[in-house]
Amino acid sequence: MVPKSDWLLFAVLAFLFWGFWGFFPKIASQYVGAKSLLIYETLGIILVSIPFFLLLGFKPEFHAVGTTFAVLTGIAAALGSFFFFLALRKGLVSVVAPFTALYPLITVLLAAVILKEPLTIKQGVGIFLALVSVLFLAL
Repeated sequence: MVPKSDWLLFAVLAFLFWGFWGFFPKIASQYVGAKSLLIYETLGIILVSIPFFLLLGFKPEFHAVGTTFAVLTGIAAALGSFFFFLALRKGLVSVVAPFTALYPLITVLLAAVILKEPLTIKQGVGIFLALVSVLFLAL
């Protein structure tokens, strides 16, 4: 179990890796199509996943709800990646990446509506400003 105080380190690492995740496909898409790119991205995920599979002794945890939502996470990630790759093929990475990086807005709205997590005025203003920033990048 990871101490809760370590969340910032992990958030920074996710931020950095997702930054590369948003950049690498722009170069790849100049050489292979979106369908092939998705296959190769999946290969990369498998390569990273193998050590975890080994650490769990080939016995990942199972819970019907948890497993279902984990699989849905993979489906959403794969479809999101595929459409991201298509967008990158035609658009500028400097516009496509920031626009699609607003995906947490969907997460925040779903959390507020379904999980009943509170949405503060400050967060609402942040969401509004994030949307305005993308408009400035896209126009």
